[in-house]
Amino acid sequence: MTPPPEPPSKPPAKKTDAQRKAIALRNEAARVGRHPHLVLTLRRTGGTSLMTFLARISPFPTVEHEPFNKNRMWGPLAETFKGQYDSAAFMEALDKPLTRRPNIKHCLDVVPLGLSKALISACHARGYQIFVLTRRNEMGRLRSLYIAQTTGVWGQEQAEILYPAIVAGTAQVRAIEPQTIAAQAKLDAGLMADTRATLAARGVDFGDLVFEDIYSSAAGLRDHACAIAAKLGVTVAPDDARLAALHTGKGLSASAVLPFIDGIAEVEAILAGLSQPQNTKRT
Repeated sequence: MTPPPEPPSKPPAKKTDAQRKAIALRNEAARVGRHPHLVLTLRRTGGTSLMTFLARISPFPTVEHEPFNKNRMWGPLAETFKGQYDSAAFMEALDKPLTRRPNIKHCLDVVPLGLSKALISACHARGYQIFVLTRRNEMGRLRSLYIAQTTGVWGQEQAEILYPAIVAGTAQVRAIEPQTIAAQAKLDAGLMADTRATLAARGVDFGDLVFEDIYSSAAGLRDHACAIAAKLGVTVAPDDARLAALHTGKGLSASAVLPFIDGIAEVEAILAGLSQPQNTKRT
C-alpha cells in the first residue's frame, strides 16, 4: 500500500521585531573585541585556502573577492564614482556596503589607486584589521599572471576544463605582447609602495603577510593561521575543525600548456632580467 503523502510543511514563522532585535544584539555581542579583515594584495599572489579559513572563523559576513571589479557586486559603485574616489560623496556612498563590516579581499592592480585609498580609510575608520599579502617570488607571480591572462584560467575549476582543451586544440590562448609584463611589474611595484605609504600616513597598524612564509609547511600554515586569527580577536585551538580549510597543495600545473603560449619564453627572459640587481655607477 502506498503511504499517504506527507502534509506540506509550514513556512517558517516570521520573526517579530523583538526577536530580530535580540538576534542583532547577540550578533553584536559576539563581535565585541573582534575585527573584520581587509586583505590588500595583487593578482596571482595566492592564499585562497587562507581566505577560506578566515571567512569561516569570522563572525562578520564575507563578500566575494575583489568586489569592486567590473561585473562584481560593487563594480557599479566604482563605475559611478570613477575619478571621484577622493570625494566626500564617494566616502558616503561606501557607507552602505560597509554597514555590516564585511570581510574583503581587495586586489590593488584591478582598480584605480584612489579607490584603494578610500577603501583603506573607510575600513580603518570602522575598526578593520588590515593585512598586506605579498609574494616573495614576485617574478613567479608575474609569470603566473601572464599565463592566466593568456589562457583565461584564474582558478582550479577553470584549469581542469581549459588546460586539456588548450592542449587538444579546442580552446585558444589569447595573444598578449610579452613586453607588457615589464610595464605590469613597474605598475604593481608602484601600487604596493603607494599603498604602504597610505597605510603609514593614516597610522594604520597593518599586518604584513608573505605567501611563502605562510605556506612553508602544513604545520607552519596552521600556526600562521592561528596567529592571524588572534589579530582578528578570534581564538583558534590547534585541533579546531575549521583548520581543515587550509591546505598547501598546488593547483593544476600549467606546464602542459606552456608550448601553446606564444611569447612565454620572452616573458621568462624579461622576468629573469628584472630579477637581477641593477648595476649602479659610481662617480
